[in-house]
Amino acid sequence: AGPFINITLTIAILSATFTLYGERSQRPIISAIALNSPADIAGVQIGDRLLEMDGKPIERLSDIYDVTFYEEPPQIHDYTIQRGDKIESINFAARRLKYTTKRNGTDEEHNQTGMVRLQWLHLNKIPSINDIRIDKNDTEKARNIIKENFDREIIVGSQFRESTIDRYKVVFPKAHNMHLYEPDHKHYNRAFLSDPEDFFYVKKPMIVSIQRSALKIEEMLYNCVKIVRAVIKGKNKDPVLGGVGRISQKTAQSAKAGLYDYLMFTAGLSLIIALVNLLPIPALDGGYLVFIFYEIIVGKPISPRLQDLLLLIGLVFLAGIMIIANISDLISLADIPAD
Repeated sequence: AGPFINITLTIAILSATFTLYGERSQRPIISAIALNSPADIAGVQIGDRLLEMDGKPIERLSDIYDVTFYEEPPQIHDYTIQRGDKIESINFAARRLKYTTKRNGTDEEHNQTGMVRLQWLHLNKIPSINDIRIDKNDTEKARNIIKENFDREIIVGSQFRESTIDRYKVVFPKAHNMHLYEPDHKHYNRAFLSDPEDFFYVKKPMIVSIQRSALKIEEMLYNCVKIVRAVIKGKNKDPVLGGVGRISQKTAQSAKAGLYDYLMFTAGLSLIIALVNLLPIPALDGGYLVFIFYEIIVGKPISPRLQDLLLLIGLVFLAGIMIIANISDLISLADIPAD
């Protein structure tokens, strides 16, 4: 019941937030265009604001993706666009993409309009700028090229799909990237394509909010998998284990950021607790599930003596993890300067 309650709490927090407060969204203003995509060929430009699709108002780009992403075959749609002081109409159909993922080797396909609303790019994930190759760890080269081309349209390579590198038209506004001159800035290795504070909240009906909650949980799970993968490969620089100190620190940071961030953090923490509790470690619910599955398969329970021994080992292991996590907190928090 423990993991079930935590997962239920996660869904309840997310769906209630999306219904009563709204889901954080970015305005449908184009900040990147895939080179030679249908939108690029049709004449969509950086900075265009999408007003309507087939006569229906557009609140965010996901409204377009919800229609075009899996449409089979892709249909021609009419878009009303605001460009400066002018209102223009453009029509085009998305293009079907087929590719193989590196993650599990499966084939995937969906439609691409080429219109993207990006907030920022990691400098170490830009393989090229204006056809100039950039090594993965050469963030300084990427940073310098971007600074030389502030407020100009340039072509950057980006690997949104794991199996291919796409090229996008983008503009890095100088007004949003002054932090690239400050090595100690927390976003020194990010380049912004749009104002990071330009967002709004869209309230949804409860049924839709529950659906959006499921998608949000899927996104959280995928991010957890990416972190675990990075740890296994030795590429994760941030501490993975967190005790009371780190949880308190993250809670304070999310609360300082605002109610929405605090609720998202709380939902994420509840989901992580459920996942940890399902690990097949004796003394956790996942460990008891292993005992139950053993009894189902073998036809008899594990002997009480062996079960007690495994539970003791599990408790010792968990106690060790807790001690290591809190010692790690003390070390890392001691290095954080006071505000």
